[in-house]
Amino acid sequence: MLADASVNEVKLFLKAGATYKLGTQTEIPKALYIMGQAPGDGEELAFMEMGNMSINCPDAIIEAFHFENLKIKVTTSDFFKFKNQAFHVSTISWKNCEISDLVRTMWYQEVDAAQKQIADHIVIENCTLMMFFARVIFLFFHQCKIED
Repeated sequence: MLADASVNEVKLFLKAGATYKLGTQTEIPKALYIMGQAPGDGEELAFMEMGNMSINCPDAIIEAFHFENLKIKVTTSDFFKFKNQAFHVSTISWKNCEISDLVRTMWYQEVDAAQKQIADHIVIENCTLMMFFARVIFLFFHQCKIED
């Protein structure tokens, strides 16, 4: 669905207490919503292992990247990792999530070209960030290397 040009957005609904593996997702060109079912009494959040993600959509504004009711284990160094992608996202949000095993950052951005990488709003609501493994912890890291 992420590669299908006829699909404008992808919404994944995950069952509370179940386990999912997403892997690394690169060059995502559209809105993405990953939402776990609200857990009932005695239920756990949906558990998702995922590699890093990147967005690439230079020609349009993406409405949202939204994560909700999830226990997320990051299996690579960064949650989002960008290198020379161009995008404009209205809102990137996490709601009621537990995020663990980050080696480096939530947002790693490296640009060595004239690319715009814009997020109008970043919202973290009722979330827990656990088990950072870096000696120096950054939630957001930006590196710009433009040479003439």
